Amino acid sequence: MITPGGTLPNTDGNFTCQDVNSLGGNDTPYTSGNLGKGWHELDLVPHRLITKNNQNGTNAQYNVLIAADNALNSVEGYDQIFDVQIITSSSDSLNVFSDPSCSLIVGPQLIDQTGTVTGGIDDVIYRELTISQNANTTCVIDWASRLAIGASQFSGSSLQAYMFESEDFTKGKRTVPIPVKDIVAASLRKDMTATQGGGDIWNVTKQASPTAVNLGDTCDTSVTNEQDVEIRVEWSVIPSTAGEVLVVTNIYATNPAARAITINVTDTISGNIGAGIVPLDVASSGDVTLPPNQDVNVFTHTFSAAGVTDLSDTVVATYSDPVSSGSAPLPITGQTSASFDLDTDGAGIQPGSQDNTMAVITDTETITGNGLSYAALGTVAGSANGDFTLDGMAYTLATLLDQNNKNLLWTSVSQSAANSVVFNKRVSVPAATATSGVLSDWALLTASDGATASSGTSESPVNISVISTALIDLTVSVEIPVLATSETLTCEVEVKNSSNVVVDTLTYMFDDINNVLSIDASDLIPDVYTLSVSTCGTLIVDGPAIQTVDLTLPAQPTIDDCSDTASFVLIEPEVDAPVLVSVNKVTLPAGLENDWVMTLAGSPLIGSVELITADSNASAFELFQDNAGPLKLAPGEYTIAETLKPGWEQISSTGCEFTVTENDTGTTKACSFTNRQLGTIIIHKVSEPSGGEGFGFTHNIGDTGTTFTLNDADNQTFMNVPAGSYTVTEDNPAPTYSLSNLVCTEGTQNSSVDVNNRRANIELDPGETVECTFTNSEKGMVEVLKLTKGYETDDIWDFTLTGPSVNTLASTPPTSLDFSGVKLDSGVEYTLCEVNIPFGWRPIWRVDTDGDGSADTSITYTDGTSSVIEPELGYSEVFNPNAEAPTDYKSTSTYCVNFTVDNGQTLVFELNNVKYYKVVSYPPQEEVCYVMKQGYEVTEAHMANNAYSVGYMRIDSCELLSTLFNSHYYNNRRLPAHYLAGKLLKTKVYQSLGYAMCDKSSRLMQDGQNLLLHVGYDGSYGYMPRKDARAAKKLALLLNIYSRGRMCR
Repeated sequence: MITPGGTLPNTDGNFTCQDVNSLGGNDTPYTSGNLGKGWHELDLVPHRLITKNNQNGTNAQYNVLIAADNALNSVEGYDQIFDVQIITSSSDSLNVFSDPSCSLIVGPQLIDQTGTVTGGIDDVIYRELTISQNANTTCVIDWASRLAIGASQFSGSSLQAYMFESEDFTKGKRTVPIPVKDIVAASLRKDMTATQGGGDIWNVTKQASPTAVNLGDTCDTSVTNEQDVEIRVEWSVIPSTAGEVLVVTNIYATNPAARAITINVTDTISGNIGAGIVPLDVASSGDVTLPPNQDVNVFTHTFSAAGVTDLSDTVVATYSDPVSSGSAPLPITGQTSASFDLDTDGAGIQPGSQDNTMAVITDTETITGNGLSYAALGTVAGSANGDFTLDGMAYTLATLLDQNNKNLLWTSVSQSAANSVVFNKRVSVPAATATSGVLSDWALLTASDGATASSGTSESPVNISVISTALIDLTVSVEIPVLATSETLTCEVEVKNSSNVVVDTLTYMFDDINNVLSIDASDLIPDVYTLSVSTCGTLIVDGPAIQTVDLTLPAQPTIDDCSDTASFVLIEPEVDAPVLVSVNKVTLPAGLENDWVMTLAGSPLIGSVELITADSNASAFELFQDNAGPLKLAPGEYTIAETLKPGWEQISSTGCEFTVTENDTGTTKACSFTNRQLGTIIIHKVSEPSGGEGFGFTHNIGDTGTTFTLNDADNQTFMNVPAGSYTVTEDNPAPTYSLSNLVCTEGTQNSSVDVNNRRANIELDPGETVECTFTNSEKGMVEVLKLTKGYETDDIWDFTLTGPSVNTLASTPPTSLDFSGVKLDSGVEYTLCEVNIPFGWRPIWRVDTDGDGSADTSITYTDGTSSVIEPELGYSEVFNPNAEAPTDYKSTSTYCVNFTVDNGQTLVFELNNVKYYKVVSYPPQEEVCYVMKQGYEVTEAHMANNAYSVGYMRIDSCELLSTLFNSHYYNNRRLPAHYLAGKLLKTKVYQSLGYAMCDKSSRLMQDGQNLLLHVGYDGSYGYMPRKDARAAKKLALLLNIYSRGRMCR
């Protein structure tokens, strides 16, 4: 891993990272794998490209691309690739790596937004390099990529840098990542106090150094995994003006990078001095150099005003890079900002003291991160006096605390003037621990008058980020046969991480003395690695050619987990062993491996060689034979083909096209064919009752169409269907039919059905036949024939039909009703009701029982409020659901029947409404003095409570009412005054008994009363003038229509 101190060029303009012995340098921190932790925003991450031209006598010129992740979802990762250079400086003995013939042309920085970078993101920055070098030379090219402002928020686990050998970003890709989650942001923080003057105002500031701690490799036993940090708290007294509010804002900037950065801060104090919240004062720090890895108090902004409220503060920082690209400064486009609202983030405006005050400062410390701990070592000389306590008890210096301990508290003695304290603290981690966390600190100053000032809070503390790594050493030993005198052999072992990236290549130089060598693959991050011998002459590995080594750390690691071993033993291949060829047949389903014809052909062969499989074993290979036994192959190109049987498909073949070389001696070429038997899917259609037609289906079987239609008892067969998942869906047969059943039968029951969505989910196994039967039931209907006194009339009668998913009504005329053709499910209970039947009427119910469409059987009544369906009949008795409710002559009635229908049945009911007089005294003991034609009863109590007036005549007794209604004078058109009075009286009685009124009836009744008053009618005579008589007769006829219930419906 490259430490943060190794991210800058040295004084010679080359990067401080040195290189391996093969290039004339020392051990290198460069790696071709993950660069590890310790990188932060605005760091310069060094990269190196080593190119070799191994062609004898041929000079080379070629192009490569170097690239880096730039932006994803508008968040930048790397923002600059710069200072690309060939390392040839003769003044730096450690960096003389490149041949003098090496030359380099660096293209401009461009952005690719097409997504063509394999594995790239939205935006990728890149430069094109044109490299020239002589034959048999090496060129070493270094450059830096800068981490942008905001890189700590980059989405994903890592930031990638790339190299490509082609201009289209497709060939020769190399990738070097760094982890994102431990990148520390360049940031601002601030605090703010406001005090009503006058008197002295206290201010407190806090800074941490450094802002990020890398405890390094915890597997390295030569160093202690700890680092000391320093936290400085300062307080001061600022005089204020009486009658004004003094605002004090402390602004801090954190530079997490391992190099100095220039910052310029602009701070705006806002508040309300009577005209709303407006900016009150703006101050700038000017250019300030932030030292590497430091938290710096950039400047303190003060402002004083009278009568100010609603104070807040906003600070914005811009950055500039001291490093240049050529003659131009290297731009930094990102900004940081911070805001502070005095009322919500601070203590509001505090009252000042006219006297000098004392103050006590408390400092609180805590840590997060598994395995991390810290200890307070004390304070530096000259610091203010105070005491450390832990949970109210005295703290012993140098005692380690972790995230499970209470917060450590330091409390000063009472202070009367400006002073400071500098804490020395130590952060540590156990061996073999890779972790990250934060050491957090905040300070609070409390004056004797109750005023407070703080630097950081428990919610927004001053933080020092802490990380550690665990780099593991893997010792790989290689043993070869003893070499002959003076013989040498070079072997290489490649080490790849879990992303299949080569992180190390171990080179073994054997001679006639040493045939067993061990080399370390050092500083590997915890991961799962694979090892393979990439070259070792003609020797072959005795055992697994690829070894897997798990170097991930356990939950409780120890120093023993920081190293591991692996070994290879290489042997000579068998001398002159022939090259054989074999084939294996795998069938799905298993058990059908025999009798397949395999044909071997190739340029060295004369003709071809056939093999018919016969071993009945899906895992065994069979050797091709000739007359002498197993067929021996000479060097050349070969192909094995199989003869495909009908009803089968080939789904894979491996090793069936191959080349035999001299180096293949002692091997057996292995070819394998996997075939899958095709299956059959059959869809059956059944309708109930039989005879249904035109049922449509959609499917995804094959590519010959997606629809078909079946009638009852038909089927659709699909032959030679590859194994897989298929769906067959019936079109919605509603409203005439519904899918009542769906069943699939098969050898292995793994298909499923979805009746609600009319879908069969078919899992067709190799060679299997799946049959699915869709059963549809035709829905029924109900029809009503309505008669009135045995005849079809235009009278209005109302009906309701209710049941599952059905709630509809219908009214006559016409007399034949089917409820808009609503479809009914078979076997489901429905209820048919005639409703709003006037008093005195009752329906006679009949039902069609022989299916000829005419009602032929009467249905009996029950006294209950409901009735169950007779299973043999399919309908219930007639019932009144309101039978238990009190009724009178104003009430309407409802009569119902519960019923079911069979598949496809249209059930016909006939309802004949007839007069049904049932005179009931109400209340029973009262005397009924007159019964109206519709069965309404007029009692003595009614007359006593309802006196009627016609003209000047008053009717207030049963005797007078009965006399008038029964007198022929009041039914004689020749006595128009009596005639009108009688009809008017009857309408008034009906109205009081509950007849509905309307505008017309009200107007007629008023006109009749006015005419009788006009002629002075008092019941003593029945004549009136001719003109009035004609009007009286016309009104009487119209009032009679109302009394018969035919006016206000």
